[in-house]
Amino acid sequence: MGNPEQYDSDGDTVGDSCDNCIEISNPDQADDDFDGTGEACDICPGVANQSQIDTDQDNVGNECDNCLNDFNPDQTDSDGDGIGDVCDGCPELSDADQFDEDGDGIGDVCDVCRLVPNANQQDRDNDGHGDMCDNCPAVANADQADKDQNGVGDVCDGGRQLRGAGSRCAAVDPAAGGVALLALSLAGLVRRRRSA
Repeated sequence: MGNPEQYDSDGDTVGDSCDNCIEISNPDQADDDFDGTGEACDICPGVANQSQIDTDQDNVGNECDNCLNDFNPDQTDSDGDGIGDVCDGCPELSDADQFDEDGDGIGDVCDVCRLVPNANQQDRDNDGHGDMCDNCPAVANADQADKDQNGVGDVCDGGRQLRGAGSRCAAVDPAAGGVALLALSLAGLVRRRRSA
């Protein structure tokens, strides 16, 4: 390669026209991945990356970046699933496929409400079902049993039956209902005696 001016910008005794790292001194010109860019300035050392494109500008090339669109120069991957923590839907639990059925940014394998968006993942009773989808959010009931299918878990239903269908119906306590029925019966008996 011609280099009539003999420029050597990095002062490594290798002229710019044939230096594989023009701005970083690398007299040995090591290029382990044979992509034409010296290891000293290669943003994907060990991975052939001729374009040296770095979409998220974190100085880690696209070919080897574990979060292509999120700035993460340290490339931390706590669960070892190949997805960096900053873009991992489940950074503490290996989840290479990153499915997120409800689109809340939490991967399905660690989402406490897989089908209901709940980015805060609140689970007050710690039963593994988030408050947004727990049929008894204040009382632990991992099995979510609901024999009468009224939308209220058996452990917090308290034997009550609900008028109509669904958990938004007014609750009727059988004991309270019995007292009310007794009061109505007595009122009717008193009226009959007065009219007699």
